[in-house]
Amino acid sequence: MVSAVQSTTTVLRGAAGPGVARPTLRVWQALGQRPDPRSPAVAREAAAQFAADLFLTPLLAEVRRFPLGGEVGDGGPGEAVFGQQLDQRIADQVAAKQPGLVDAILRSFQGVRGGSAARGGAT
Repeated sequence: MVSAVQSTTTVLRGAAGPGVARPTLRVWQALGQRPDPRSPAVAREAAAQFAADLFLTPLLAEVRRFPLGGEVGDGGPGEAVFGQQLDQRIADQVAAKQPGLVDAILRSFQGVRGGSAARGGAT
């Protein structure tokens, strides 16, 4: 039990070895932890999560409400229960694979941060 807690802590601190997945921002949030906000990787992931939450998840939810194929592709009761989690997972994966969208959001984030500093930091 102690070794499992220690290895989880090691992964969360970013000291995991090669091939070990770094926790996502959603994992950090669920654990009540806070990643380094100055890290470029964290900023990129935040932009991807923003794209997923703002654009893709609502789109997938709307598609789920308006089934184009009738019974084709119907996931039944499992989809009814876990459809929102599936939409979120798909949106996260698609957003992470869209470098143009993520880059545009990052530039927007940097413009907001730079703009508030140029105005004397009043936010």
